[in-house]
Amino acid sequence: MKDKLGLSGEVEVTIIKADKNKEKQVVKNAVHVELKNAIAKGLQETFEYGINNSPLFSTDNFDDSPAPTRSGMVLTDASNEYETALTTITTVPNSTGVRITSSTRRDGDTKNLTGARCGRYYVNGDFTIDYASTTFTQAVTDGQQIDVTWDITIS
Repeated sequence: MKDKLGLSGEVEVTIIKADKNKEKQVVKNAVHVELKNAIAKGLQETFEYGINNSPLFSTDNFDDSPAPTRSGMVLTDASNEYETALTTITTVPNSTGVRITSSTRRDGDTKNLTGARCGRYYVNGDFTIDYASTTFTQAVTDGQQIDVTWDITIS
């Protein structure tokens, strides 16, 4: 018997402006082979690959580089990565998978974002297990908030 376990997903990026108007974009993401290998290893032996198995990122103002040994979502610009405040980790509605949501407010200069990455246990500029990544272009200015909803679906 042959069967497949597929992983796919998408990322919804929402900017909430100072006047409360919203700008949304939805982009596909690449699920990394590291996550696929971790799931396979987890089926064979005790192996932690869950995002909740380490402390989560919590900074909500683009002020900090991702904290070591934490998990979650980072936003990128041309030269930096910023941790985001994770607000919820739930199941994807009407599906099998995980939904990771973050909300981060910008106070100060504009950040011209180019993408995001999601994973477990950030050390030395990288996750030990990269879940997925995506690219998008979005400016976040003083007083705006960026909400990112990341779905990784098992099919």
